[in-house]
Parts: sequence; structure tokens; C-alpha cells
Amino acid sequence: MDGFRFWQRWLMGVGGFLVLFGLGMVLLEETAVFAPFHTYIDPVFWPGGRRPPGVPDFQRWAWNCAFVGLLVWFLPDAVVSLCYRVYLNAGLNAFLFVLAIFPLLFTRGYFRCRDTEDAERTTRKTASSATPQ
Repeated sequence: MDGFRFWQRWLMGVGGFLVLFGLGMVLLEETAVFAPFHTYIDPVFWPGGRRPPGVPDFQRWAWNCAFVGLLVWFLPDAVVSLCYRVYLNAGLNAFLFVLAIFPLLFTRGYFRCRDTEDAERTTRKTASSATPQ
């Protein structure tokens, strides 16, 4: 196997590993498989437990990060795809962008919290609207 093929396969292996690892995190995160992460990594970010009280849900920065991340991916990728006439990729990007942007836009109002009190009000409002009457 020549040098190029070796490194090409290496990258394919790394990509496959990352896909499987990501799926594992989604499907097995709360199992013993990921216990080392909870044991050694979580205390760095959450010294008192999984998430300390007072860390509000629905913080505005979380929504902003998701929105900006989506734009940072979509805009340059779409422009380059269109410039090089890779219309299939541009169309796929547009389809995925629409799938991702609608939930963000429709949940924007829930992510207006600036502090713990705002978050508690939003959480109570969300919980009460989800409770059957």
C-alpha cells in the first residue's frame, strides 16, 4: 500500500471512529460505557455534581451558538458549492438548513433567559403549558 492510500484509509478510519463514538455518546451516554467520562471529566466542569443548581436552562447564549453555528456552516458551504456548480451539494445543504432552522426559529422565545429567575419563569411556563388540562 502506497503512502497516499495508507493515509486516506487512516482518515476514513478516524471518520468512522468519530461517527461510531458520536452514536455511542447519544445512545449509551447514561450507561457504564461512559462512566469514565462522568468520573474524570464531569468534575472539571461540574465540581458539585452533574449540573449545579442555579445554572439556568434556556440561556440565550445556547440558542445563539446553535444559530450562529448553523449560519457559519451553511453560508460559506452554499456559496462555494454554487460557485463551483455543485448543485447537488447546494440543494442538500439547503434542505438540511431548512430542517435545522425551523426548530431554532420556533423555539427562540424560550431562550430569552438572562439569569436564573428568567430561566425558572420560562421553565414553569413551559411545564404548565405541557401539562394536560
